[in-house]
Amino acid sequence: MLFDDYDAFIVAGLGLRTPPAYNLFAQYQPYSIRVDRNATLVSEAAFRATLRDIYSQSIAYRFITALRRTRKPVFIVPAPVPNERLLLQKDYRWIKKRGGPEAIQWLNAACLEEWQAMLARHHTRFVTQPLETIGPSGLTLEVFADRPRLNDGRKEDAMHAGVDYGLLILNKLNEAVIAVRLNLKPISSDDPPPR
Repeated sequence: MLFDDYDAFIVAGLGLRTPPAYNLFAQYQPYSIRVDRNATLVSEAAFRATLRDIYSQSIAYRFITALRRTRKPVFIVPAPVPNERLLLQKDYRWIKKRGGPEAIQWLNAACLEEWQAMLARHHTRFVTQPLETIGPSGLTLEVFADRPRLNDGRKEDAMHAGVDYGLLILNKLNEAVIAVRLNLKPISSDDPPPR
């Protein structure tokens, strides 16, 4: 099999990002975290089931499920949570007014928990966003945001991280790969999901 020629796989981003959850939360909120009287109330189970449905359509999920025949480790690096510039964008201003940090932190945790549950049986290891890059808002600190280059025509955006973030995540990924390589026990589908 072609995949047997590789020692491991790294899947970065590819649809594992939190904004779809934020958009869902703008309309539907679980009883446990309801912050907006205008949002439709749903059970937490229904909310999480919808998240799983959204993320099961991602390129990352489809690619990882295609790798399930291999016994090789798959390292998953979800996209970083959006940075603080998100609160300046018209479509996301509701977060500051109605959701705030509590809602963002809950959504970020819910996304990670659902991703881990969905992908645990596929020999995955998550390399999560370094905590020092996340501010009290639950969003990535602006200091770790992507910086537009002069004359490249881009506006500053809220969805991409910059070089300093990249260095931190590469170091964390390197540590994860070394930890798995030093572990002599073969990876099995019975391994508990990573925490």
